[in-house]
Amino acid sequence: MNPRPKTSEVCDEIAGELRDISTWLSSGRLDPETFRQAVLALEHNKVKRHGYSLSGTHAHPGLTRFTLRCASSGNICAEMTFNPATGELVREMADEAPQEDEEPNSLSRPRF
Repeated sequence: MNPRPKTSEVCDEIAGELRDISTWLSSGRLDPETFRQAVLALEHNKVKRHGYSLSGTHAHPGLTRFTLRCASSGNICAEMTFNPATGELVREMADEAPQEDEEPNSLSRPRF
């Protein structure tokens, strides 16, 4: 059995796909319903497979905030805010995925 990928590797992969999907929405290449379906497909095909859950909300006007959590504990592993005006996805991520009985680590803010 292969070891579980590092949280940072999974987050990088998911962040890249979220950035692409969000860019398509902000540029008009996706309508809101197709965007929703694309994010749900990403969660179903990749996020759950690695033991995480994904949610998204509107943050400030025009910004979308995604939260990646450990599915078993609900602890936040990463949060990503997408700004369609700049195309920037700002990622706040714990150094490692917290385990079931651990508190989440403090989040850093690398830009993707």
